[in-house]
Amino acid sequence: MVNFSIARKVIFGSTAGLALSMAMFANVSAQNADAEAEYAALLQQIADIKIATAQKEVYVQNQQQQIDNIKAQMEAIPATSATVEPMLEKMAVAIEAEITSDYPFKPVERFARLDDFRETLADKEASPGQKMRKALNIYGQEVEYGKTVSAYVGNNPKTPGTRFDACMADESSKACGLTSDHKKKMGYTPDGEPTGNGATVSDLKSELMDGAYLHYGRLALVYLEFDSSEAWRYDKETKDWVELSGADVLDVRRAVRIARGQSAPGVVAAPVNLVR
Repeated sequence: MVNFSIARKVIFGSTAGLALSMAMFANVSAQNADAEAEYAALLQQIADIKIATAQKEVYVQNQQQQIDNIKAQMEAIPATSATVEPMLEKMAVAIEAEITSDYPFKPVERFARLDDFRETLADKEASPGQKMRKALNIYGQEVEYGKTVSAYVGNNPKTPGTRFDACMADESSKACGLTSDHKKKMGYTPDGEPTGNGATVSDLKSELMDGAYLHYGRLALVYLEFDSSEAWRYDKETKDWVELSGADVLDVRRAVRIARGQSAPGVVAAPVNLVR
Protein backbone atom coordinates (compact mmCIF):
# COMPACT_ATOMS: atom_id res chain seq x y z
CA MET A 1 0.00 0.00 0.00
CA VAL A 2 1.45 3.42 -1.02
CA ASN A 3 1.70 6.18 1.57
CA PHE A 4 0.63 9.19 -0.53
CA SER A 5 1.63 11.73 2.09
CA ILE A 6 5.16 10.43 2.09
CA ALA A 7 5.21 10.35 -1.71
CA ARG A 8 4.03 13.92 -1.92
CA LYS A 9 6.75 15.02 0.48
CA VAL A 10 9.37 13.25 -1.62
CA ILE A 11 8.10 14.81 -4.83
CA PHE A 12 7.77 18.26 -3.33
CA GLY A 13 11.15 17.93 -1.65
CA SER A 14 12.77 16.99 -4.96
CA THR A 15 11.12 19.94 -6.71
CA ALA A 16 12.29 22.42 -4.04
CA GLY A 17 15.82 21.08 -4.20
CA LEU A 18 15.84 21.34 -7.97
CA ALA A 19 14.62 24.94 -7.82
CA LEU A 20 17.25 25.80 -5.25
CA SER A 21 19.97 24.20 -7.37
CA MET A 22 18.79 26.09 -10.44
CA ALA A 23 18.77 29.37 -8.49
CA MET A 24 22.28 28.76 -7.20
CA PHE A 25 23.44 27.88 -10.71
CA ALA A 26 21.87 31.05 -12.11
CA ASN A 27 23.53 33.10 -9.39
CA VAL A 28 26.92 31.56 -10.08
CA SER A 29 26.43 32.08 -13.80
CA ALA A 30 25.56 35.75 -13.24
CA GLN A 31 28.64 36.19 -11.08
CA ASN A 32 30.78 34.52 -13.71
CA ALA A 33 29.29 36.78 -16.38
CA ASP A 34 30.01 39.88 -14.29
CA ALA A 35 33.55 38.70 -13.63
CA GLU A 36 34.08 37.98 -17.32
CA ALA A 37 32.74 41.43 -18.25
CA GLU A 38 34.95 43.11 -15.65
CA TYR A 39 37.95 41.09 -16.82
CA ALA A 40 37.24 42.01 -20.45
CA ALA A 41 36.95 45.69 -19.50
CA LEU A 42 40.25 45.48 -17.58
CA LEU A 43 41.95 43.87 -20.57
CA GLN A 44 40.62 46.65 -22.79
CA GLN A 45 41.96 49.29 -20.40
CA ILE A 46 45.37 47.62 -20.40
CA ALA A 47 45.32 47.50 -24.19
CA ASP A 48 44.37 51.19 -24.40
CA ILE A 49 47.14 52.14 -21.98
CA LYS A 50 49.66 50.14 -23.97
CA ILE A 51 48.60 51.88 -27.18
CA ALA A 52 48.76 55.33 -25.56
CA THR A 53 52.17 54.54 -24.04
CA ALA A 54 53.48 53.32 -27.37
CA GLN A 55 52.25 56.50 -29.08
CA LYS A 56 53.93 58.68 -26.47
CA GLU A 57 57.15 56.70 -26.78
CA VAL A 58 57.10 57.26 -30.53
CA TYR A 59 56.46 60.99 -30.00
CA VAL A 60 59.31 61.25 -27.48
CA GLN A 61 61.63 59.35 -29.81
CA ASN A 62 60.75 61.69 -32.67
CA GLN A 63 61.34 64.72 -30.49
CA GLN A 64 64.66 63.35 -29.30
CA GLN A 65 65.68 62.63 -32.90
CA GLN A 66 64.87 66.22 -33.84
CA ILE A 67 66.89 67.50 -30.89
CA ASP A 68 69.81 65.25 -31.80
CA ASN A 69 69.61 66.40 -35.44
CA ILE A 70 69.61 70.07 -34.42
CA LYS A 71 72.55 69.52 -32.08
CA ALA A 72 74.42 67.67 -34.80
CA GLN A 73 73.72 70.46 -37.29
CA MET A 74 74.91 73.09 -34.83
CA GLU A 75 78.05 71.18 -34.01
CA ALA A 76 78.67 70.54 -37.70
CA ILE A 77 78.61 74.23 -38.58
CA PRO A 78 82.05 74.99 -40.03
CA ALA A 79 82.75 77.73 -37.52
CA THR A 80 85.85 77.99 -35.41
CA SER A 81 86.60 80.03 -32.35
CA ALA A 82 88.70 82.33 -34.49
CA THR A 83 85.68 83.37 -36.57
CA VAL A 84 82.79 83.07 -34.12
CA GLU A 85 84.17 84.45 -30.86
CA PRO A 86 84.96 87.95 -32.17
CA MET A 87 81.37 88.19 -33.37
CA LEU A 88 80.08 86.95 -30.00
CA GLU A 89 82.22 89.53 -28.19
CA LYS A 90 80.67 92.25 -30.34
CA MET A 91 77.24 90.87 -29.47
CA ALA A 92 78.04 91.08 -25.76
CA VAL A 93 79.16 94.70 -26.14
CA ALA A 94 76.00 95.53 -28.11
CA ILE A 95 73.79 93.89 -25.49
CA GLU A 96 75.47 95.84 -22.69
CA ALA A 97 75.09 99.09 -24.62
CA GLU A 98 71.40 98.36 -25.18
CA ILE A 99 70.76 97.63 -21.50
CA THR A 100 72.69 100.70 -20.39
CA SER A 101 70.90 103.09 -22.75
CA ASP A 102 67.48 101.51 -22.24
CA TYR A 103 64.89 102.20 -19.55
CA PRO A 104 66.39 100.84 -16.30
CA PHE A 105 63.83 98.09 -15.71
CA LYS A 106 64.85 94.76 -14.15
CA PRO A 107 68.53 95.79 -14.14
CA VAL A 108 69.70 93.02 -11.80
CA GLU A 109 68.09 90.30 -13.88
CA ARG A 110 69.30 91.66 -17.21
CA PHE A 111 72.90 92.28 -16.16
CA ALA A 112 73.05 88.87 -14.44
CA ARG A 113 72.05 87.27 -17.74
CA LEU A 114 74.77 89.25 -19.53
CA ASP A 115 77.38 88.25 -16.93
CA ASP A 116 76.43 84.60 -17.38
CA PHE A 117 76.88 84.98 -21.14
CA ARG A 118 80.31 86.52 -20.68
CA GLU A 119 81.34 83.69 -18.34
CA THR A 120 80.38 81.24 -21.07
CA LEU A 121 82.43 83.23 -23.60
CA ALA A 122 85.45 82.97 -21.31
CA ASP A 123 84.95 79.22 -20.81
CA LYS A 124 87.43 77.38 -23.02
CA GLU A 125 85.42 74.17 -22.67
CA ALA A 126 82.25 75.74 -24.09
CA SER A 127 81.60 75.08 -27.78
CA PRO A 128 80.76 77.82 -30.30
CA GLY A 129 77.25 76.39 -30.46
CA GLN A 130 76.76 76.78 -26.69
CA LYS A 131 78.01 80.35 -26.77
CA MET A 132 75.75 81.21 -29.68
CA ARG A 133 72.73 79.76 -27.90
CA LYS A 134 73.42 81.97 -24.87
CA ALA A 135 73.69 85.02 -27.11
CA LEU A 136 70.46 84.25 -28.94
CA ASN A 137 68.69 83.61 -25.63
CA ILE A 138 69.61 87.10 -24.38
CA TYR A 139 68.53 88.68 -27.65
CA GLY A 140 65.23 86.81 -27.41
CA GLN A 141 64.66 87.98 -23.84
CA GLU A 142 65.43 91.60 -24.72
CA VAL A 143 63.08 91.49 -27.70
CA GLU A 144 60.32 90.03 -25.50
CA TYR A 145 60.68 92.91 -23.03
CA GLY A 146 59.69 95.31 -25.77
CA LYS A 147 56.42 93.46 -26.42
CA THR A 148 55.10 93.02 -22.88
CA VAL A 149 53.73 95.07 -19.99
CA SER A 150 55.25 93.74 -16.78
CA ALA A 151 55.15 94.74 -13.10
CA TYR A 152 57.61 93.78 -10.37
CA VAL A 153 58.30 94.91 -6.81
CA GLY A 154 61.16 97.23 -5.92
CA ASN A 155 62.28 100.12 -3.75
CA ASN A 156 61.59 103.80 -4.35
CA PRO A 157 64.00 105.13 -7.01
CA LYS A 158 64.39 108.45 -5.16
CA THR A 159 64.51 107.32 -1.52
CA PRO A 160 64.96 103.54 -1.44
CA GLY A 161 64.12 101.60 1.69
CA THR A 162 61.77 104.13 3.33
CA ARG A 163 59.07 101.56 3.96
CA PHE A 164 61.43 99.15 5.69
CA ASP A 165 62.82 101.99 7.80
CA ALA A 166 59.26 102.98 8.76
CA CYS A 167 58.53 99.39 9.80
CA MET A 168 61.67 99.27 11.91
CA ALA A 169 60.54 102.46 13.64
CA ASP A 170 56.89 101.50 14.10
CA GLU A 171 55.33 98.30 12.79
CA SER A 172 51.82 99.69 13.16
CA SER A 173 52.45 102.91 11.21
CA LYS A 174 50.69 103.69 7.95
CA ALA A 175 54.07 104.24 6.31
CA CYS A 176 54.98 100.63 7.18
CA GLY A 177 51.73 99.19 5.87
CA LEU A 178 52.10 95.59 6.96
CA THR A 179 49.75 93.33 5.02
CA SER A 180 47.69 90.54 6.58
CA ASP A 181 50.19 88.06 5.17
CA HIS A 182 53.07 89.90 6.84
CA LYS A 183 51.21 89.96 10.16
CA LYS A 184 50.47 86.25 9.89
CA LYS A 185 54.17 85.51 9.42
CA MET A 186 55.00 87.73 12.38
CA GLY A 187 52.55 85.87 14.62
CA TYR A 188 50.04 88.65 15.25
CA THR A 189 46.98 87.78 17.35
CA PRO A 190 43.44 88.10 15.93
CA ASP A 191 43.26 91.43 17.80
CA GLY A 192 46.27 92.71 15.85
CA GLU A 193 48.80 92.48 18.65
CA PRO A 194 52.32 91.15 17.93
CA THR A 195 53.25 88.07 19.93
CA GLY A 196 56.97 88.13 19.24
CA ASN A 197 56.90 84.43 18.33
CA GLY A 198 56.96 84.84 14.55
CA ALA A 199 59.22 86.51 12.01
CA THR A 200 60.68 89.94 12.71
CA VAL A 201 60.66 93.02 10.51
CA SER A 202 64.28 92.30 9.59
CA ASP A 203 63.29 88.82 8.43
CA LEU A 204 60.78 90.39 6.05
CA LYS A 205 63.15 92.98 4.60
CA SER A 206 63.15 91.38 1.14
CA GLU A 207 59.34 91.51 1.12
CA LEU A 208 58.93 95.05 2.43
CA MET A 209 59.59 96.78 -0.87
CA ASP A 210 58.57 100.41 -1.24
CA GLY A 211 56.35 99.76 -4.24
CA ALA A 212 56.18 98.36 -7.77
CA TYR A 213 57.78 99.13 -11.11
CA LEU A 214 55.91 98.81 -14.37
CA HIS A 215 57.40 98.93 -17.85
CA TYR A 216 55.16 99.38 -20.89
CA GLY A 217 57.41 97.49 -23.25
CA ARG A 218 60.06 100.06 -24.10
CA LEU A 219 57.54 102.87 -24.24
CA ALA A 220 57.66 103.97 -20.61
CA LEU A 221 58.83 102.98 -17.13
CA VAL A 222 56.97 104.06 -14.01
CA TYR A 223 57.14 103.47 -10.27
CA LEU A 224 54.08 103.24 -7.99
CA GLU A 225 54.28 103.57 -4.21
CA PHE A 226 52.91 100.52 -2.32
CA ASP A 227 49.93 102.51 -1.02
CA SER A 228 49.36 104.17 -4.43
CA SER A 229 49.96 107.55 -2.82
CA GLU A 230 52.35 108.65 -5.56
CA ALA A 231 53.89 107.54 -8.84
CA TRP A 232 56.95 108.51 -10.85
CA ARG A 233 57.92 108.30 -14.52
CA TYR A 234 61.48 107.77 -15.76
CA ASP A 235 62.71 110.41 -18.19
CA LYS A 236 65.32 108.95 -20.55
CA GLU A 237 66.52 112.39 -21.65
CA THR A 238 67.32 113.67 -18.18
CA LYS A 239 67.87 110.16 -16.74
CA ASP A 240 65.78 111.18 -13.78
CA TRP A 241 62.40 110.40 -12.25
CA VAL A 242 59.48 112.80 -12.69
CA GLU A 243 56.50 112.75 -10.33
CA LEU A 244 53.13 112.10 -11.95
CA SER A 245 49.83 113.89 -11.35
CA GLY A 246 46.82 112.35 -9.58
CA ALA A 247 45.05 111.28 -12.78
CA ASP A 248 48.19 109.56 -14.07
CA VAL A 249 48.62 107.79 -10.72
CA LEU A 250 45.19 106.20 -11.14
CA ASP A 251 46.11 105.02 -14.64
CA VAL A 252 49.37 103.54 -13.37
CA ARG A 253 47.59 101.79 -10.49
CA ARG A 254 45.13 100.20 -12.93
CA ALA A 255 47.94 99.15 -15.27
CA VAL A 256 49.85 97.53 -12.39
CA ARG A 257 46.78 95.53 -11.38
CA ILE A 258 46.30 94.34 -14.96
CA ALA A 259 49.98 93.39 -15.31
CA ARG A 260 49.76 91.37 -12.07
CA GLY A 261 46.62 89.60 -13.24
CA GLN A 262 44.54 91.20 -10.47
CA SER A 263 42.21 92.90 -12.98
CA ALA A 264 40.81 91.87 -16.33
CA PRO A 265 42.96 92.75 -19.36
CA GLY A 266 42.18 96.09 -20.93
CA VAL A 267 43.60 99.15 -22.60
CA VAL A 268 46.07 100.99 -20.38
CA ALA A 269 47.37 104.55 -20.60
CA ALA A 270 51.15 104.98 -20.54
CA PRO A 271 52.73 108.24 -19.36
CA VAL A 272 55.18 108.92 -22.19
CA ASN A 273 57.57 111.80 -22.75
CA LEU A 274 56.93 113.55 -26.05
CA VAL A 275 60.17 114.69 -27.69
CA ARG A 276 59.81 117.92 -29.65
